[in-house]
Amino acid sequence: MASHAALPSMHSTIGAMEIGIIVNVLLLGATSTQAYYYFVRFGDDNKFLRLFVFAVWLCEIGHTVGVLHALYEVTVTFFGNPITLVQPPKSLILSLVTGGLSTALVQFFFAWRVYQIVGLVSLALFCSFLTLILLAGCLGVSITAYHVSSLPLYLNTHEWLFTSLLVIRMANDIIMTAGLCMALAKSRKSARRRTTAIIDRLLLWTLESGVLTAMCAVVVVICFFQSRSTFIWIGVYVVSPKLFSNSFLAILNGRESLRQQMGSVVTSTLRTDDLMNSGARNRAAPGVMDINVVKVQHTTMDYELGSIPNEKV
Repeated sequence: MASHAALPSMHSTIGAMEIGIIVNVLLLGATSTQAYYYFVRFGDDNKFLRLFVFAVWLCEIGHTVGVLHALYEVTVTFFGNPITLVQPPKSLILSLVTGGLSTALVQFFFAWRVYQIVGLVSLALFCSFLTLILLAGCLGVSITAYHVSSLPLYLNTHEWLFTSLLVIRMANDIIMTAGLCMALAKSRKSARRRTTAIIDRLLLWTLESGVLTAMCAVVVVICFFQSRSTFIWIGVYVVSPKLFSNSFLAILNGRESLRQQMGSVVTSTLRTDDLMNSGARNRAAPGVMDINVVKVQHTTMDYELGSIPNEKV
């Protein structure tokens, strides 16, 4: 009885992990729906980007299969065996690889997005470097933790590694989101009125995709330090890859609404120029109109982050 009393509560261990895995499965449905929508609606994207999306989705499938297998072992195969509270299934360890790879791919995309939108090479390279560290650390944790007999003992001996990876991941999300938002806000001050709506949309996308993942990373760090003996931090951690993949696909699929918005901007620009240029000034209007449309199209190509058809104006 004494040994069982020393074990953590089922609610904060298996229960917390089960809730996290259920949310993981639900978010996989959203990821798969978004992936299907992407392949149907954006067939004109280049092959590399389409393969990139498929790789992220495939990693997410592998991650969910791993955590579901771990849940089955804990609740069915080894039901009632208290050893499962200190020795997690091997499939849960292996899911770190697929989840870590999926997260790394999305973070590489976000870093490239920083360079593509605002041209901050140093920030993009720094975030990519942090992502490489996280990927290598995730693989290292998976290898070293595969043969452990006690998770609490492993966490005590490798606390520095877990802490470093969690903090670096949190910092990477915050730095990337804050850097992109600050750069966009600075660009908005000098932008023309007709392009501020596009920058506002990009700011909203950045906040939607970055803040959610950054908050999840913060929660994982807090749970890890406050209740490391439980599985609460694991329950939150298994959800985080799905937040990254859904944010990534939401950005790609959101380009359709951006294209529609850009089309309305072009139409508005043409009508305004046509009204303002009359009489002798009408002869200069075509040149002005061409410059405006080219500028908007160039902005679209920079901000959509995908291959779009070449359109002649």
